[in-house]
Amino acid sequence: MRQGSRDITSGGTLLVASVTLYLLIPGQVETLEGDTLTPASMPMAITLFIAMLSSVLVFSGLRQRTRDTSSSPLVPDGGGKYLGLTVVVMVSYVGLIPWVGFIPATAAALLALALLFGNRDWKVIFLMVLLAPPGILLFFRYSMLVLLPQGTLFD
Repeated sequence: MRQGSRDITSGGTLLVASVTLYLLIPGQVETLEGDTLTPASMPMAITLFIAMLSSVLVFSGLRQRTRDTSSSPLVPDGGGKYLGLTVVVMVSYVGLIPWVGFIPATAAALLALALLFGNRDWKVIFLMVLLAPPGILLFFRYSMLVLLPQGTLFD
């Protein structure tokens, strides 16, 4: 299969899905009349953003239709292993959040993913594990006004 054809197929599928979601959201989310920002505003903005990106992917695929990639596989050798392990890490992460809380679960997931994908610079890993989870927590708590789980293990 040609690279452009894959891009057109995936971009077109995402475009149809995002437009469908955009049209379904107003009927699924209750809003008050007269509000400028409603609970439907963010999902609608996200679906519009996905629609724009998928349109770019479709146009990019149309430009690259002549490029032949039949000799190179879609997933490189060993790539399935990384995908499978990433899924295991993310499922474990989702399972750990209610139990240990957001910060320890995020730190553990970041550490596992950094090691899985070959980052061996311990200074970078240490700073990432130490600074990213509290930074994300503060962003969601004070900018997005969303409380993230604290976990039941330490209560």
